[in-house]
This record gives sequence, structure tokens and C-alpha cells, in this order.
Amino acid sequence: MPPHIDLSFLERFCQGDRLRMAKYIALYLAEAPAIFAELQQGAREQDVAQVAAAAHNLRPMMHQMGAQRLMDLVTSVEERANEDETTAIALLVQDAMRMATEVETALRAELGRLSAG
Repeated sequence: MPPHIDLSFLERFCQGDRLRMAKYIALYLAEAPAIFAELQQGAREQDVAQVAAAAHNLRPMMHQMGAQRLMDLVTSVEERANEDETTAIALLVQDAMRMATEVETALRAELGRLSAG
């Protein structure tokens, strides 16, 4: 399993159905990048409300994909946004964006594996 994801939750949720797993991964890949873009834009514009909302919206998606480290990082972003700590937010969002790219790459590979089935 790739280092930033653990799909065991998704596998249990889908009762091992590879097609359902592939659909959920595809849904994440279709929706998450736009929300990460909102997160990044909010951080750039120091809009803590936008940052908090985007981070909050990402958390369940990352939980379902087993991206625990990324979810923990985004949770920290949301907490800092709620505390209006814009300097900390900028640094955390940079880290989150790097890790999100790694998670996306891993999920694309997993999607290919599931689809080849």
C-alpha cells in the first residue's frame, strides 16, 4: 500500500467490492482537487473562513481514502484557521498541498489497479 493511504476503511465500507471502491476513489479524484484549490486560495488571500470551510469539507473525504496523515494536517489547518493564525496556516497548507499531490498519485495508481482487476 502506498505510504500516504490505507484503503482498508474503504474496502470494509465497500465490503470488498472493487467496482464500488473504484467509484469512491474516482469521486475523490474528481472533487478533492477543487476543494484543495479553495484551501490554497484561502491561505493565499488570508481568508480564514474559506480555509476553515475547505479544510472541514476535505476531512471526511480523506478519512474515507485512509489518508490519515493528510487528514491530521488538514485538521491542524482548520484549527489554526479557527484561531486566526494566518502565518501557521500558510506553512501548513504548503505541506498539505505537497502531501495531497502524493495521495492523488497513489490513488490514481490504486484506481488503475482496481480497474484492471
